[in-house]
Amino acid sequence: MSVSFPELEWNVYGEENDTIQNNKGQDVTIQVGETVEETLQCLTKALGDDLDSAKSLAEAAHKEFESKDLNVDCYPPEEENLDLEKIGIWIDPIDSTNEYINGNVDTINEYGFHSSGLHCVTVNIGLFDKYSGKPIAGVINQPFFEFDAVNGWNGRCYWAYCDGQKSLNSLPEFISCNQVKKKLQLVIHL
Repeated sequence: MSVSFPELEWNVYGEENDTIQNNKGQDVTIQVGETVEETLQCLTKALGDDLDSAKSLAEAAHKEFESKDLNVDCYPPEEENLDLEKIGIWIDPIDSTNEYINGNVDTINEYGFHSSGLHCVTVNIGLFDKYSGKPIAGVINQPFFEFDAVNGWNGRCYWAYCDGQKSLNSLPEFISCNQVKKKLQLVIHL
């Protein structure tokens, strides 16, 4: 992220630690290097010489990404400019970590949704004003939304933005609050 947005390099936060202990008892700080090879070297040490996994992860970390690769119905307007000097980013790289580690695929419950399993795994990114702490934007990526026997997993992604003057989002039309004088409120009980 700091390559594309150098202003954000020291303003990215999260609940995950970048240092792990490998199977040899060594503490290894995970870093994405400038090249696939540099990242591969770090990940190989972190993963106890599991070269296949390290190579797969290093290549994924350096993959060129375009917004068209996201499964999202609409994109934020390009005229929305943020002062990156005032922005902080919070990342939860794997929400429902246990569901991801176990890799279970659960069936839909009696209420019509998945309450556990890979379907519940999300990647959450929030943007906030560093000085006031107010949220500005958020992205939720659900990488395991649907399974296709031929192509594997398909994901979906939603975003929302609010600058105090207007609110925009990528929610489907039937629940969208992009229209004037409509408001959607989501309450999450933990």
